[in-house]
Amino acid sequence: EQYAGAAITTQTDVFQLGGLLRELLSGSRAPARARGDSREPPRMRDVLRELAASDTAATAVLAASRSTSASALQRMLRGDLERIVRRAMHAEPEQRYASVAALAEDLRRWRRGAPVSATAGTLGYRARLFLRRHRFGVAAAAAVAVALAVGLGLALREAQQRSAAEHATENALAMLEDVFLGADPYAAKGGDTRALDLVDRARTRVLADASHDPAIAARLLFEIGGVYVSLGKRELAEPTMREAVQIGERAGPAALVWTEGARARLAHYALVLDGKPEAARDLDLAIARLRGSGNDGFFELAQALEFKADAAFNSGDYTSIPALSGEAVETHRRAGGDDSSEYANALGNHASLLRAIGRYGDALEPAAHAYRIVQALGAAAPPSTVFYVEQQYAGALGASGRGADAEPLLRDAFAHASTTPGTDQGLVDAIAWELASTQFDIGRFEDAAGGMRTLVAHAVTKNANLAAIHNALGKAELALGHADVALASFEQALQILCGNEADSPPCLAIGLNRAEALVALGRGDAARSALSALAEKVGDDAAPARGRWRVVEARARFARGDAAGAADVIAPRVAQARDARDSVDIADALVLSDAARIEAQRGDSATALADLREADRRMARLWQGTPPQLADVRARIAALGAAMR
Repeated sequence: EQYAGAAITTQTDVFQLGGLLRELLSGSRAPARARGDSREPPRMRDVLRELAASDTAATAVLAASRSTSASALQRMLRGDLERIVRRAMHAEPEQRYASVAALAEDLRRWRRGAPVSATAGTLGYRARLFLRRHRFGVAAAAAVAVALAVGLGLALREAQQRSAAEHATENALAMLEDVFLGADPYAAKGGDTRALDLVDRARTRVLADASHDPAIAARLLFEIGGVYVSLGKRELAEPTMREAVQIGERAGPAALVWTEGARARLAHYALVLDGKPEAARDLDLAIARLRGSGNDGFFELAQALEFKADAAFNSGDYTSIPALSGEAVETHRRAGGDDSSEYANALGNHASLLRAIGRYGDALEPAAHAYRIVQALGAAAPPSTVFYVEQQYAGALGASGRGADAEPLLRDAFAHASTTPGTDQGLVDAIAWELASTQFDIGRFEDAAGGMRTLVAHAVTKNANLAAIHNALGKAELALGHADVALASFEQALQILCGNEADSPPCLAIGLNRAEALVALGRGDAARSALSALAEKVGDDAAPARGRWRVVEARARFARGDAAGAADVIAPRVAQARDARDSVDIADALVLSDAARIEAQRGDSATALADLREADRRMARLWQGTPPQLADVRARIAALGAAMR
């Protein structure tokens, strides 16, 4: 207006405010215009991308000053924020906001996730924001509903880019309108509409129109099946994934990614939940085809590799897990970038698996890497990813002997996850589990038992997770000296998980814990019978279960007065514990305490005192306070020392 000598109006002020907003957001000013230049200023994200190509350090500083990362800043500057700035700075005054108040209102609407006037009100856009605004009111997890909306939006954009798919696009748009916008579900159902209701309607509509474009139908069914998975509805997820495979196979290469992604999910169900090893062929087939699908299939390939690692864990094939999980992590990195929340989540998964197979030292690096990523992302990282990564990082710290550092981090994560609306209860319970387990590891047995009791009370289904909670509760009760309560917990765990089959590693571990409780209760015959049955199943001395069996068997023999037999059976495990002077496993300290009891009984006071002092040193390093076992060790040190003077 100044160049043209035109009137200086409110729209001129709006333009200047748009320029200020642009600089605050991106650190860049729109270039000055020559007289008569009506071109729009370059997009903020394009300017940022050019800066990153020429000066990555400057980009990093720019992002850091806004408490985020470069990639997160670039993502933030896409979409509605860019549109608000461009409308405010439009070359034509009449196309700008009518007032400063209107600009301010659009910014307020952006902050609360509502549609902004600077954006065309397309059905996909309105549906996505509807779900975002009501994410805390939807009875099912909000992330599930948003994920569905994103999946539908991706499929629609793909269809719109294909001129031959105009009819499919119209159908998909109609489905979006019918499912999400046909009526206000909050008005219709008094605010109690669940994500499941929306998903069911979407599935019905997709199946009805699948013949028009099988490729887009396969993709939508795959996305919908994923929502059912997230909702824990296997009875709906499985047939939906099967429909995705059937329709996708008719569509051919255009639907390969979704077809094989669904095939992998079905194989995972069959392998892990149904125990059908023949399903491994389908999973391998899906992985092979996804490897050949290029960049478009990275995420589904990573997920299929995670399925294969999970199946390997459940079958006890631990040797293949690091490579499979490592490939999944690298695939996530290639798909999302070095600083994406998806990559951080995959690193957390990798650390979790490494811990589960006893590779504690290897788990800390990926867990710490994931933690650094979410710290750098700040508010750009989804809260669920932040909580999960914090859980895995703290768990890896604890497994490395740094439980005292891990416990406050877990307490903080649990407090935030419990009070953040929309956080999945399963994730909250997982953090509670990690917290209670860490408290057990640092000798806070009362806190650990209390946490596990709460988890038992929350459980709604009898599954492997509940069995693990009962087992952990039993260990805490046993450490507190409540052997009768512990025995009941171990037997609950066995009943839930094992039935008549007690050969799996988890069932063997629980069985050994049960035998230890029987010994503590003085039920020698029952303990002897249990240990005899377990002796044939725990493997050779290279297996951790064999070392644990030796400890419990030695306690049983010592309890019935056979100190020599106890010394013989525990000797290999004692030698191992003595060699591991830097051990972060409290079991080694407890073995030395057991060995000292046997040695003192046999008259070898000097060796007993040396083992007790080493047990004291290790317990004091790993435990907080003075748990009963540490108090017992110190009392025996004092008694032996006095007797030897």
